[in-house]
Amino acid sequence: MTFPTAIFDNEELSALRAALGGRYVVERELGRGGMGVVYLAREKSLDRLVALKVLPATLMGQEVLRDRFLRETRLVANMSHPNVVPVYAVEEHPGVILYAMGYIDGESLTERVRRAGPLPPGEVARVLQEAAWALSYAHSRGVVHRDVKPDNILIERATGRALLLDFGISKVADSTMTSLGETLGTPQFMSPEQAAGEGADPRSDLYSLGLVGFFALTGRAPFDGPTVQGILAMQVTQPAPAMAVARPGTPRGLAAAIDRCLAKSPNDRWPTAEALVEALQRARGASVQEIAPPVRNFQRVAEMTLTTVITLFLLIPAVAAARPQATDMLALVIVIFTAINLLQLGSNARRLRDQGFSYEDVRAAFDADARITRDVAAEVVSGQHPLQRLARKRFPVFMAAGVAMFGAGVVLANRVHAQPRTDAVAVGLVLGGALLILGVAILRAFSGDIGRGANRLAVALWRTGAGRLFFRLAAPAKGASAAGAAAPRTSGHAALIALNDLPPALRRQLGDASRVVASLERTVSALDAREGELDRALAEVASAEGGADAAALARDRASLTHDLQRARDGVIAHRDALKSELEHLRLSFVRTRAGVGTAADARASVDRARATVQAAEPQLAPPNGLAVRAPAGSRPA
Repeated sequence: MTFPTAIFDNEELSALRAALGGRYVVERELGRGGMGVVYLAREKSLDRLVALKVLPATLMGQEVLRDRFLRETRLVANMSHPNVVPVYAVEEHPGVILYAMGYIDGESLTERVRRAGPLPPGEVARVLQEAAWALSYAHSRGVVHRDVKPDNILIERATGRALLLDFGISKVADSTMTSLGETLGTPQFMSPEQAAGEGADPRSDLYSLGLVGFFALTGRAPFDGPTVQGILAMQVTQPAPAMAVARPGTPRGLAAAIDRCLAKSPNDRWPTAEALVEALQRARGASVQEIAPPVRNFQRVAEMTLTTVITLFLLIPAVAAARPQATDMLALVIVIFTAINLLQLGSNARRLRDQGFSYEDVRAAFDADARITRDVAAEVVSGQHPLQRLARKRFPVFMAAGVAMFGAGVVLANRVHAQPRTDAVAVGLVLGGALLILGVAILRAFSGDIGRGANRLAVALWRTGAGRLFFRLAAPAKGASAAGAAAPRTSGHAALIALNDLPPALRRQLGDASRVVASLERTVSALDAREGELDRALAEVASAEGGADAAALARDRASLTHDLQRARDGVIAHRDALKSELEHLRLSFVRTRAGVGTAADARASVDRARATVQAAEPQLAPPNGLAVRAPAGSRPA
């Protein structure tokens, strides 16, 4: 539901600004929904963008809705998870209730589907998995979201990370806030029990998440109609279409995971969000390697650049057929634009190098994509029509033949205008080539896998010498000393590479090993920051001046120095232990890959590393209980 624009007039905006007291500068409205209006604002003290969610003034007098809004803010404010939008502050003022949450530069899943159409199965599986992680975290805290829908899933632009927001109508389990028979949520993404006015438990969220997956794969909701009552009736009585039928070519594992989410009886759905995550991981090819956000961002830029260049060059035959005299000029413009795109990609490659990454990191990321493609390729092909399988198998041959026919026809038409018979041949070649290209493209489109064509081509290029050559020319490695100082090869990175080299079956047995490695490395970085804080504190104590009571000050200084030094020694000891665990993990993975160690041994190493991280966590909190700020660019565990 969207509130009319008149809900917030100038007077109410003035009241909001007065309540903010100059601490935030409101820049623009981001959106309106059933539980509030969201503004983009800048927090002046920290100079950061935030999203301010404000309860509409027309609802301030409704005590139930007001209490529900406050419940939402308190629930979310106590959550800390990488796939949940963080809340920074909750404020209540006369006439205004608001909270400040993290501003995510990106778009909602609804906007992504409307802009790009149905998403590739691999991307849908990743989004569902990350949303399920967020739900698992919320469910473990006794919170049922109750309004899981594409509008409430944000896709971060730089990293592609999915974040869940708007717990505005969630409730604490066993709460009696929702009156009997009251239905909350969005009808198209509501569970049958919610539609019937019954109680909702975590399995209701999984049903809604299954509807989200259906929407992301097909571009439409499985149940829709002109009236809310009609939609609710369909949610209760009609089974959802099978995913493999609604989106041909969907990998069997992903289709089965979504179909089970959409079971009408809660007992027939996945029992927990964790079980759904495991199914989605298997559908994605099991233990997918964790890719650093800068590398993932470079991947996306590389794919978009390749798509742009291909599109530009495909314009040449079309324009040549329509306006032969403009072909030379168009070719020059296309070459210039291609050069600009490649220069921009080179700039991104240099930025990636300056952040400590190399071609090997990019290669590893594209290798991970290639493994996912191999894992699902057989399932995709098995559900296709023979003509679709032929078009898929011989796609390059058919496309090359079509382009050759089209080009030959254009050249023939341009050189011999005076001979009707030759002109007819030229027209036949142009039409035949165009129809061949169009027909093959349509067959691939209906097979459901054409959307990742640019990705597959990018994977193929970056895994060959062409990618290495481009990276070497665009971002040459710095001198040995400079490179070693600016971008050290971390033991965590080496451990991930060793894990990534294991066969898929072994990676599946190791479960969340990649996340444990990432957690180890993040904790090492946080301990480095903690050591720096303690060093600065020691320097301040040493430089302090004396006073009238010199003896007492000397005793206090000595006591504080002793406490700080002891804390620093503890930080260093735990950091060294974490680094040792990273190296032990790498060697364990190498031993398992070589066949002289077992998966059980590697699993034990992973469990020991996880325990070491947990033992080091107290070192991250100073005596006053304030957590150490993670280094810039680090991702929360």
